Amino acid sequence: MIETDDEGRVTRIVEKPSEPSSTLVTIGWDILSKDVFHACALLRPSAEDEYQLSEAVGRWCGRGTSWRPCGSVSA
Repeated sequence: MIETDDEGRVTRIVEKPSEPSSTLVTIGWDILSKDVFHACALLRPSAEDEYQLSEAVGRWCGRGTSWRPCGSVSA
């Protein structure tokens, strides 16, 4: 689930929220700059012992980085 600011910039990504606050979702295809790896380095494995890309992108966006998903429902 994706949350955006008033200008449509992504501010937060939540993996499988129990109570979604938005109807926007990712489609699983993202083009990211190499800078996202800095956010990945801050992650810890999930309960399933996996690293969640959505968490890394969420941290990255929280630092003011612009990110927009590829594609849209109308595309």
